[in-house]
Amino acid sequence: MNNISFEKGIECGTSIFIARSKVLIQNKQAYLPQDTLTICCRMWMTDEGICDEGQIFARTRIQFENISFVHKIEGFDELEKDQEETVDIESSLGEKLFVSIGIFEINDPCCEEKIVVEIIPEDKDQIEVISCMLHLMNASRETVKCGQLDNRFDLVKKEDFKVPLIFSKKMLIDGKTEYLPYNTLTLRCDCTFSTGLEFEKIEKAVYGLHLMPDAQTTQNGFNELSNCPTALEDFTYLYKEQILTDVKLQTKTKTFSSHKTVLIARSLKFRSLLVDEKKKTNECIDVSDLDDETVERLLLFFYNDVVKDLQYDSAYKLLKAAEIYKVQRLKMACTSFLMDNLNTSNACKLLVLADMYQDLSMKTTVEDFILEHEEEIFRSDSWEEVMDANPTLAMKTMHLKFKKKGS
Repeated sequence: MNNISFEKGIECGTSIFIARSKVLIQNKQAYLPQDTLTICCRMWMTDEGICDEGQIFARTRIQFENISFVHKIEGFDELEKDQEETVDIESSLGEKLFVSIGIFEINDPCCEEKIVVEIIPEDKDQIEVISCMLHLMNASRETVKCGQLDNRFDLVKKEDFKVPLIFSKKMLIDGKTEYLPYNTLTLRCDCTFSTGLEFEKIEKAVYGLHLMPDAQTTQNGFNELSNCPTALEDFTYLYKEQILTDVKLQTKTKTFSSHKTVLIARSLKFRSLLVDEKKKTNECIDVSDLDDETVERLLLFFYNDVVKDLQYDSAYKLLKAAEIYKVQRLKMACTSFLMDNLNTSNACKLLVLADMYQDLSMKTTVEDFILEHEEEIFRSDSWEEVMDANPTLAMKTMHLKFKKKGS
């Protein structure tokens, strides 16, 4: 926040600014509660006359849109150098917005040919690409992060936006069985666009009332309750900034710092470890049964009660974590997501999971789905794996088919 004075038409003020990265990433919780930047600017004029003191409240809202889509390139191994595969995506805004996606190879003098996703807004003057996250869908229908670019820190507006994949063409073809089912490259793109100003206006102006404080002015000014961080946001800030942490969770490759009180409040398993058993060595808890990403998601849920950007694989792992560490609310959220995304490719895996954790509701839902798609599922390799690993479960599921026919 800077003080600026205008003296005889000359602008004066400080040149000290806060780094964009600190505002947008490192200390976002403090500077951008609810993605809102609040700035207080003091100005005064000096001349021969007397200027009444006043307060002016202005608001600007920048419009953003998130677009997610899946793009497939069939016959990928036949894709030639600089050959483009394009797709037009229509915005959900009232006005039409099209984004052309071009996927082509580039020669890198230091390594193999790379695959690049190029995003070109149709109206470059009004639309700016802010960020893009790319995931590759493998043969198991799991998503693998393969590219990311963030344009928020680039002060120079670009004519195009290119996101290189971490996989070269050779790497994808060599791993064709895993990455190119049916010789098809399947990419999920999650893009954020800035489409200009939604509105900008002066909301309120008050003059000559500096000796008569107006409670309503304060209430409706920049101190609005909606702009203040919530309790959950404050707790999340404690975790992200690692303030006064007093316990560590150790995976096979990484250590996570947290707060005992939060673990105790959110997980019956951690409550047992930290309170009931009263172990003296509880400053570091072994969670090597979980991977790093799952632990990070689990801890964030403990602090803010939200699971963001769930995919099938992350939801499956989180459900296992919720069962192990007795987090019922998280278990319900993950189960609901998995049931909403139940399909013939994952039904067998989810049946085994539901049976393992004795989740009757989930198991019944999966069983009904399997019987509705029995011809495709019972002929699949996944079902053969169920019969080999858990013949009793397979037998009981197939028995349901005849029981339902009999009734």
